[in-house]
Amino acid sequence: MYLFIINCCWHIGNAQRLNFGLKGGVGFSKISGKGMAKMYCEAYSTGIYSTIDLDEQWRLQIEVEYNPVDLEASTDFRTYYVANSKSSGYEGKSRLYKLNFPVLINYKLSEHFSLQFGPQYSHSMATKEHLLKNNQSAFLKNDFVLVAGGQLNSSSFFFNLRYHYGVKNVNAINDYYSWHSRQIQLGVGVKLFSNEK
Repeated sequence: MYLFIINCCWHIGNAQRLNFGLKGGVGFSKISGKGMAKMYCEAYSTGIYSTIDLDEQWRLQIEVEYNPVDLEASTDFRTYYVANSKSSGYEGKSRLYKLNFPVLINYKLSEHFSLQFGPQYSHSMATKEHLLKNNQSAFLKNDFVLVAGGQLNSSSFFFNLRYHYGVKNVNAINDYYSWHSRQIQLGVGVKLFSNEK
């Protein structure tokens, strides 16, 4: 692991091309687990990105994105969490206002197409929910996600399709049932700066 980090740092220090730009996307999100609806809800994202070429085939892509996510509880939510659920004012729909930090490795298969994979840390800055008593949140603020997908590249923009697989339990109610985030995301990015000669 240390050798991999040292190797990446060496490549970054000797990188020949650095890109920076804006990105946005639309997608579908859900929480997989007892008491949460199986259907996906709409989501969108907007943010910035930077890429660093490590060599001819490998590229590091770092992003920061704002990602409001709609979620919906299932009709049997209060069956699983009867002691915690609101008796009045209950509403199954929730929204998480997330800040995501994906760090992705791009592997270039051809001139215009790359595979992407890597980790993502997510933090919920705020929530809008009416599930539990005493204004408690049903969702943990921090999440760790694995991201995989593909990206079409051109000289000034890109399109990508990614799947986000949450590996951390984000159920803040109890430890009996695990919740994991899932998201399908279609994104586009526009290059604003490049030091390519």
